[in-house]
Amino acid sequence: MFEDNSFCRTRDVTDGMSNTAMMAETRKACCLNGNNANWYDRGYTQTGLTLRNNPPNRFERLPYNPPSTTGDVLGDWTNTGSFHTGGIHILMADGSARFLNQNTNVSIRGNLESIADGQVLGQF
Repeated sequence: MFEDNSFCRTRDVTDGMSNTAMMAETRKACCLNGNNANWYDRGYTQTGLTLRNNPPNRFERLPYNPPSTTGDVLGDWTNTGSFHTGGIHILMADGSARFLNQNTNVSIRGNLESIADGQVLGQF
């Protein structure tokens, strides 16, 4: 919904507002070399957060980053994360807030961030 130069309107969310994530929670501490974006928006030189590419609360390091000494720094700038056990809060496009388990299937996470994939999610 919020890509660069997006002109997305309600009518463009053909999957329905209750099937589309609008914002996702994250932590500011990231990658040991900077800060993450706020919620689901973009940060300096980054493409924004993603639910599809990495599960919430992924702390694994990329090969070229030093390991986290505390174990609580997100592994990538696009990762979602929280201080809640087991997942994150997401804001759906219909205005409802949901808790997304960090073990949620990758296809469901991908469907959540797509506005027009034709998939009805139901409970997750």
